[in-house]
Amino acid sequence: MKKLVFVNLVIALLLLTGCGPVYQTSYNYQPPASLSARKCIVQCQQNQIQCNAACSNQNNQCEMMAQQSALFQYKAYVSQQKLTGQPINASLQDFYDDSSCQMQQSCNCIPQYNQCYQLCGGRVITQQTCVAFCGNN
Repeated sequence: MKKLVFVNLVIALLLLTGCGPVYQTSYNYQPPASLSARKCIVQCQQNQIQCNAACSNQNNQCEMMAQQSALFQYKAYVSQQKLTGQPINASLQDFYDDSSCQMQQSCNCIPQYNQCYQLCGGRVITQQTCVAFCGNN
């Protein structure tokens, strides 16, 4: 029993030490001085809004398709169980798989906005802050 506890402790420590630091990136935007350059930045902002809206729409469509697929699979399962006289032990949620949508969750519109902002003459100052598993670095 002591050996099992020790093995589990060693595994837990290895898993924790295997996690490197997690950083969060923040941005400080310094606008350009000229009025025309600031108008350019307004266009960048509009492009970012469109990017986020398109991404949100894609994520919503993915979720809807995952829900429809789950419903289709669940109905087929229920029909099969009834046909064979088996109990229905699974729920609709058991057939829902949102893992394919999780890859699409991140819109990643910030790099495009930052590039546009800089092309308009503004400055983007990037700062990374350690938010987890920072250690003593």
